[in-house]
Amino acid sequence: MRKIEMNSSRNQYRLARDGVPGFTLIELVVVIGIIGVLTGLLPPALSLAKERGRRLSCMTNMRQLTMAALAYAHGDSQNSLSGKSDFEYQNLS
Repeated sequence: MRKIEMNSSRNQYRLARDGVPGFTLIELVVVIGIIGVLTGLLPPALSLAKERGRRLSCMTNMRQLTMAALAYAHGDSQNSLSGKSDFEYQNLS
């Protein structure tokens, strides 16, 4: 059972179901437009977050590689990586 009610303040017709006022077509189009604008703003924000995550991952990998190289050089018993080696360069010619 549907009724059409007249809203006298804005002079708009609203479709009512069991006495509950409905939405006008203009209101629905505005809401769909707002959702469209918000959906358009979402991809750039997500790509920025993805780029920040990639940078953070790269920085973490570089830090781990540096720590591994330093630990390896520090644990070198022959000092071949620290520059304090007693190795004599021989003329190979």
